Amino acid sequence: MRNLFNREKTTAFPKEFEDALTALKITKQCTEDTVKALEKVLRDPHKNEEKVEEILSVGKICEKYTNTFGDGSLTTVLTSSSTVLSIVAKKEKQLRKECYENVLLPVKVWAQDDYPRFMRDVEKCRKLRDQMESAGKAVQNKNTEEKIVKFEAAKNEFNRAYEGCKQEVDRTKKVHQHHMNCMKLMSQHHLMFFKAVDEELDKATEAMAKCVESQVKTAKP
Repeated sequence: MRNLFNREKTTAFPKEFEDALTALKITKQCTEDTVKALEKVLRDPHKNEEKVEEILSVGKICEKYTNTFGDGSLTTVLTSSSTVLSIVAKKEKQLRKECYENVLLPVKVWAQDDYPRFMRDVEKCRKLRDQMESAGKAVQNKNTEEKIVKFEAAKNEFNRAYEGCKQEVDRTKKVHQHHMNCMKLMSQHHLMFFKAVDEELDKATEAMAKCVESQVKTAKP
């Protein structure tokens, strides 16, 4: 039994488990760096409307002068531009909202809430291991029924906590896939945004071209 309770020959957790904790610590640091970068791009859509307002303000200027130049091509350009900018502003706001809620927040929650909570469980497990070893040494020093019962209780409590931590590690190992899915979702949202904007620009360009063509036909003798 002396080897079983010798602190110099035992570690808190098996090497595989300790390696997983080290990998998660690195992942946490990478996640925090990613969150900082995302926060610079994905401002809270509920608190920051400057960018949307900037786009809308240009559209409002175009709208303001749509009735100034009659039915000519310039009016068509202003009307089309106003429409496109309004739609782009709304889609840009929706893009940021979707990415903020479905990309930034889930990644941020893992780094700031889930990981620290898990590490508190790990630290609790370490303390239980210490208590178990201490109870084991007490049995070594004086083998009494009371001390054996205390040791068995400490061992059982540690084993339950450790099994819970191992299960959590297995779930947490999937965090890389979770982060990758979030970033993939962000890319998909941006692709859909640019596709939608491109479609609106095509519509505006087509409307302008038809107006110019109509005016050319009308101007012919």
